[in-house]
Amino acid sequence: MFNIINNHKPRKMLINTVYQRVFWGKWICLLAVILLATMPKYLDCRVHKGSTKCEKFDQDQCMAHTGPCVSTTEDCVNSTEYNNDPYDESHNHMLCYASWLSINSSHNQLVKKGCWMNDNKCYGQRECVEDRYSASVFFCCCDGDMCNKEYIHRPSEIPTHVVVIGVSGSGGG
Repeated sequence: MFNIINNHKPRKMLINTVYQRVFWGKWICLLAVILLATMPKYLDCRVHKGSTKCEKFDQDQCMAHTGPCVSTTEDCVNSTEYNNDPYDESHNHMLCYASWLSINSSHNQLVKKGCWMNDNKCYGQRECVEDRYSASVFFCCCDGDMCNKEYIHRPSEIPTHVVVIGVSGSGGG
């Protein structure tokens, strides 16, 4: 009888130890999943949304010989100095843009390309598309790395007006 009682008590302790290990094991796994899910956001040292790199061009710098006359890559910097350290402003959404002049129906003159910020019209746009039929300077913006490499003029349909000329009615009489 003594053996039965002694054998029963260690088994209960063993069961409790197994439950504790399972309990803590679940918490450790949950913590690991949370850390792995959030870590990539902090590894690239940015917390803002949107584009990180855009194609850059500035016709004014090209003409003044103060910058390159070819497109380069621009890092979209969305930071201020805080205690001499760059501080990324997470509330901003970085985008890319392009602006150009239409010389004729087959030739455009690029004016500028680069990083843009906080334009609701462009959130989620993967292509840089201008949809106005005509403008003095065309502009498009897009959301995604280097999405402004190509810029497109895809105008909405020209509005048509219906003009009614000479409506005659029959006089009842």
